[in-house]
Amino acid sequence: MPRPKAAKASNPKLSGASFSSSTFTIRGKEGRLLFFLLVVWAAVVQPWSFVRSLPPSSSTTSSTTSSTSANEPRSLLKSPSVSSSQSSASQQQQPASQESLFKRIAPLHFPMDMKTGTIQFPPDVTSVIIDIGARQSDYLGTLEVSPEESSIALILIDPLPESIVPLQHRAAYYAIQNSPGKKRTPEDPLDAQKRDRVFAIHAAMGPNEGTAEFQKAVAGSCGSLLPNTKTGVQAQSCIGTTGTMTVMVFPLKDLLDLIPTTTIKSIHLKVDAEGADLQVLKSAGDSLKKVSSVVIECQDLEPNDKRILRQGACLLSQAKEYMCQTQTFCNTKAEISGKENRMVNAFFTKQSTAATIHVPSFLQKSGIQFSKWYQSIAGVAVS
Repeated sequence: MPRPKAAKASNPKLSGASFSSSTFTIRGKEGRLLFFLLVVWAAVVQPWSFVRSLPPSSSTTSSTTSSTSANEPRSLLKSPSVSSSQSSASQQQQPASQESLFKRIAPLHFPMDMKTGTIQFPPDVTSVIIDIGARQSDYLGTLEVSPEESSIALILIDPLPESIVPLQHRAAYYAIQNSPGKKRTPEDPLDAQKRDRVFAIHAAMGPNEGTAEFQKAVAGSCGSLLPNTKTGVQAQSCIGTTGTMTVMVFPLKDLLDLIPTTTIKSIHLKVDAEGADLQVLKSAGDSLKKVSSVVIECQDLEPNDKRILRQGACLLSQAKEYMCQTQTFCNTKAEISGKENRMVNAFFTKQSTAATIHVPSFLQKSGIQFSKWYQSIAGVAVS
């Protein structure tokens, strides 16, 4: 006997869908609309209700504030309730709280003490020499033939690839162990005594962090961040430019701030930036006071002299004024290095007595270009 058919349930609210114990089938436009509304309720309305039930936090408060500002009428957005000077002040303060790019990339170049944020030199290193515009670097040349030297760390900085690449190669080669009677190869292990002592940085130093156009010359030693003047008489290999290249520039302050003062007794700075030497010193700010001695190259000319080689070039009178009045480096000595253009090597120290300056014996060796001056500030008789 056939079973009677069950009567179909009629519900106008669910006319486009049917349910069973395991499936939900959508039929027609009404069912699709109902399904869409359910999805919106589950994805938006319900979570937002939960968020609104939470106690306010700084992030949600900030988000709510910015949302409210965005929805205000235009007349309110132009309201002077927050002055433009306050807004610009907050924008100027923001970069100061940010970590410098040089500090962020420092672990790529130096072994870092992550607790102090400073370079972790070997325990027996007591003096750091910074050679800016290093080129071939007589400091590195002397260190390479001084295998017993262990108290020196050397930081070489140069923007030119033809200068820094050989220096980087030499720095790596210096760190490779040299067993007696054996020629060193790249496969040799690092020497525990020589590793982490010589560093070569491919960059320039200047007032602002970023990039700059470097003026190239026929002779690499004549390249500069500063353009040539039209009246200064250059050597033949330095006349004009052969082109420009973009280089990274970092303030000297960013490097000096990475050197720990607890273990390092002295920092000795040499700058040869082809006219930009004073700009390099100024980029150090108050951190220059950590330095024990400074050597730069300037011209001993008046500001309006036509023999000035570069626009904005370092002049001895300006360098002496800045170093003494701003940085308290008032002990000055100058030696002429080029008579025609009055080029001079200028030497600066802060202290008046040799006993207060720690000058390592390494700097007094004959291979160092300015060894006699280092001997003089160390109180050693100069023959």
